[in-house]
Amino acid sequence: MSEKYVSTTVKAVLYREALRVTGASNLPEALKRLVPRYVRGHVEGGHIYVKARVRSLAIEGVTYIDLGSLQVRLDEYAELLSGLFSIHPIIGTLGLILTIHEISGGRVKLLPKAESVGMRFEDSFLVDTGASKTLLNASRMPPDVQKIVAVAIKSVPVQTATRIECLAKGFATIELGGRMIEDEPVLIMSAPQEWTHILGVNTLRRILGDKILLDFRKGQVGWFLES
Repeated sequence: MSEKYVSTTVKAVLYREALRVTGASNLPEALKRLVPRYVRGHVEGGHIYVKARVRSLAIEGVTYIDLGSLQVRLDEYAELLSGLFSIHPIIGTLGLILTIHEISGGRVKLLPKAESVGMRFEDSFLVDTGASKTLLNASRMPPDVQKIVAVAIKSVPVQTATRIECLAKGFATIELGGRMIEDEPVLIMSAPQEWTHILGVNTLRRILGDKILLDFRKGQVGWFLES
């Protein structure tokens, strides 16, 4: 049996197997599915960090003051009272006292509503395979997001290294490696700026697929094209 015959036979077997495993119709497509693509990042403190982009964020439980025919977001109402106080301290003080009195008496209600913010925000995310959900730090995000998160209801208890923090809930459109996912459930905290965002494993899989490679030597995340 000649070497040429053996080589041709082996190539044919490998060709058929590549098509079978990947479900591709030709060899170039099969190779694309067998060779991983990578999102390049960096390694710091034994963790992989990658750049991801948040294109939109819907924050749940944002507090509004219901004034009957008018509903005003709590932070905007506070800014209004603050401006009034700086111009007329007595009137501003009376406005604050009246607001507290009306809320405690039930005549003015606080309403939780969802608030959506469009953006093109990009930052580093720590890839955490032990975290099921993605965690956003509002302190690293645009000022308008920080204001909204400040008046959002914090209803999700999360245990940190020192205490239990209550976080806000939301849904985000996240882009990573040229791939995007919409309406991804996220948790939102207001922490010091040095605390980075966390990219949870479930989010990572929904964006890149289940076949993920973590390269801690080069600081990159790889994935295979789905069959």
